[in-house]
Amino acid sequence: MSFFGSKPSGRGFLLDRGVILLAVALAALVWAGLLPPLSTAVWQLDAQLRDELSLFLPPTRERDDLVFLGINEESRKQESIPPGVRTSSRALTLMRENVGNETLDRRLFADVIRRLADAGARQIIFDVVFVGAAGDPKIDREFAETLLAHHSRVILASILVPKGNGAYHMVDPRRELPGLSRPSAEAPNTGYVNLWPDAPNGVIRRMIFETTRSGLEGRPPQPDEPVLEALSTVGARSLGAEPPPERSSRLRFAVASESDAAGREPRFADAYAPRGLHTIFDPGSWSREYRGGAWFRDKVVLISTSTFADDDLHRIPGAVVHGGQIHLQALGCLLEDSFWNEVPRWAEVLLLLVMAGVGTILVFGLRSPAVMAIAMLAIAAALVVASAFVSGLTGYLFAGTPGVLGLLATTIFGGTAHTIARWRRESS
Repeated sequence: MSFFGSKPSGRGFLLDRGVILLAVALAALVWAGLLPPLSTAVWQLDAQLRDELSLFLPPTRERDDLVFLGINEESRKQESIPPGVRTSSRALTLMRENVGNETLDRRLFADVIRRLADAGARQIIFDVVFVGAAGDPKIDREFAETLLAHHSRVILASILVPKGNGAYHMVDPRRELPGLSRPSAEAPNTGYVNLWPDAPNGVIRRMIFETTRSGLEGRPPQPDEPVLEALSTVGARSLGAEPPPERSSRLRFAVASESDAAGREPRFADAYAPRGLHTIFDPGSWSREYRGGAWFRDKVVLISTSTFADDDLHRIPGAVVHGGQIHLQALGCLLEDSFWNEVPRWAEVLLLLVMAGVGTILVFGLRSPAVMAIAMLAIAAALVVASAFVSGLTGYLFAGTPGVLGLLATTIFGGTAHTIARWRRESS
């Protein structure tokens, strides 16, 4: 009698171990991405498992100095504002007369800048892409003069537009807006607002904080090629923070700092929830909620759409949020230096091999296929739980998928071969 149970014949012994070695090789090829359909399915499962883990592990904190002013339906309807106030305010009138995030009269945005700047806002960030002239030279002149007067605290949105064949064209408001043909030091900074979801399920987990056109096209950077920065990167740099060295870092999303009005637990969807843009021009809100503007002092204020009609909704793990919320989440991660780290490849390979060894012990140590299956599933579940515990302690978001893959492959393939061989020996 051997340590592993019944003593196999030499031929069966070699066959069992050959199948196990084949299973280990298959698991390694799948995890390395060399078996595309199966590898893609396993990677998708791993991504979903890590998404689920991130919902339960400690989030980063929601910063109270990051504010989202949203252009929403109430900003256009203004039903909560007395009629006399609505008609006497230029900004409120301009909000009612236009629809669409990018078609609002630019005099409104000039009024927003002046109001927030006078209140002491530290940064005013626009997640609105301004393209071309407004159609009225007076409007263009007022907007440009306001931007130049407050250029040190205003950040404008640029966008990288695909041209086909993997190429991109940069739309930069400093070249698009009339009246901004000044030296770069006198014009507001800009950052791109592109969000790249992970394929194929379209969930945004990462922010590409810096890139180049060559990098976007899959080519190595060219000498002296300008580095392009995301909107959150530009905002963080002006506040003294630097992006992480990785090109694409997984965000550790914040949840709302408090439960909502319905008493639900804080969620990712509620973090940096938008306040109506119209509220800063409502005398009642300005006096009570914003304490005459003092509430905005030293805050970073982002202006963007927050309606369903403007099609700026995006999926993140466990939630659907506005694009402005994602930019503030990314900025918060930069300021807090809070990201989920990637597990090194060597650690994934090591875990795969170790758990393949555990599967081998199950194959030769347990006679009953049912007991073997139960033990395999129990160990796989324990591995996922242990991975979640280690993720919370270390900041490396890891679901243990390569280990589970190694365990399942060796146990299923090796167990099947070993069981068939044993049955044949016992029946002969």
